Amino acid sequence: VLCCYGSFPFQRGRGRNGRIGFEAKLTSSSSSSNLIGADGTKQQRSTSTPSKRLQHHMQQQQQDKNNDWKTNGKGIMYRHLTEENPRDCWSESAATNFKIRGPRYLTDGIKQVSQPSRFQLMCCEMCGVDERIDHIANMKHSAINRLRTECKFPPGSHPFPINFIIIQFQLPGISFTMYMKARSNQDPDSEVCPGYSKMLHNFVNMGDDYRNERFKIVPTVIVGSWIVRKMVGAKPALLGRKISCSYHKGEDYLEIDVDISSSYVAQKILGVVQGTCKTLQVDLGFLIEGKNERELPEVMIGAIRYHHVDLGAIPPLKVENLSPTTSVEQDAEPHSDRKDKRVERKTTM
Repeated sequence: VLCCYGSFPFQRGRGRNGRIGFEAKLTSSSSSSNLIGADGTKQQRSTSTPSKRLQHHMQQQQQDKNNDWKTNGKGIMYRHLTEENPRDCWSESAATNFKIRGPRYLTDGIKQVSQPSRFQLMCCEMCGVDERIDHIANMKHSAINRLRTECKFPPGSHPFPINFIIIQFQLPGISFTMYMKARSNQDPDSEVCPGYSKMLHNFVNMGDDYRNERFKIVPTVIVGSWIVRKMVGAKPALLGRKISCSYHKGEDYLEIDVDISSSYVAQKILGVVQGTCKTLQVDLGFLIEGKNERELPEVMIGAIRYHHVDLGAIPPLKVENLSPTTSVEQDAEPHSDRKDKRVERKTTM
């Protein structure tokens, strides 16, 4: 039974004397509730704590305040996952979250949990772009410039021909870039398989045909709806067979640019995922496919987990962040056509 007393609704309840009366429902933390006994007397009961609904609202407001995009001042989001900021961020996903080809996969077809990844995820850049950017490591804002200073690689610290692997996903109007550094004090030929160092050396130095037949992604939707899980799937796939990938080799890195717009299927999946990204946690793992016994078992290069990323809120990249050491050629086209252009750089490797 509900009635109205002043401006507050009342709810049936019991007074201190055990008699049934009506209790005011208040959500203010500084108010008290009136209890009307059956004898008509008013009794006061303190309500010093907010209601659950009010507490949730206050927590959500604080969370929204904390979830403002944190950038480096140049339009780039670097934020790593923390308890205070669990959304619009990234973290490194453990290699043990992925099952990949085991040592005798070619004969028994059995997969196993990956050993620790050979590279460590150091940074993730997210930014809005007007044009598709190729070879993002060659731009002024790129995190590779900071990582070269922060990361030390003493001679013999790892057996690879490069120190960094960079993977950029080129979405329509958005750039996602992951930076991974080689882990120190590792011997993959004894820890993983006898042919791993040679396989990675070939991947870095051989042509795109070899790379396209080797570069593999393993997607996993950790938190998400059934339809998103169904669309994304969880099977490993050779990216170069389905999507256009371009490779850029620097003095100490290999960059892989994955153009999502080059695949109709990838764009359809993105269309489904894009509207629900704020509710998703997604793992993306990367590795080189082993094709013979010396290259098995497989092991992850590295992996990333995206946490509830709002694609519509990603800050735009400021145009002045182009590298001063390179030139950028752009065709004289109307502004409305800018989204279809590519940013090219005159560089020599």
